[in-house]
Amino acid sequence: MELSNLYSSVNRQLEKLAFLVEASEGVYGLYEFLLTIGYYDFLTIVGKYAIAYDLLKELLLEDLIVLEEFTDPDLKQKIRNVELTEVELILNQPFSWYTSSRPMYSVAITAKGEAYIEAANEIDLKKLERRFLYNDGK
Repeated sequence: MELSNLYSSVNRQLEKLAFLVEASEGVYGLYEFLLTIGYYDFLTIVGKYAIAYDLLKELLLEDLIVLEEFTDPDLKQKIRNVELTEVELILNQPFSWYTSSRPMYSVAITAKGEAYIEAANEIDLKKLERRFLYNDGK
């Protein structure tokens, strides 16, 4: 399925904001973004990966988040921030998304990402708050 078709049923801007809110609260690996987009139960696993991949790439390219590499599953021993030139290679490896992968990858929000959240529409933020707290807000 084409991404444009997927986004006809999923609010791209709302999901971008959802990913940023998740990143600002701290995520345990890239897999958490699949759980975030998993809110849409009508999406196939392929659709979920496609949207998560697309949004993560966009957020990284816009410098709203940074991709981090860790040696351990507790995300305590950071190796480095991943260069943008390596992002596609890492995101294209299914193992990179797993919480059991070594190295393990996660993201951190940037100051620009925090500013994006602060400038967000209050209605969208309330939708996400309801969704995250009560699995509601469609």
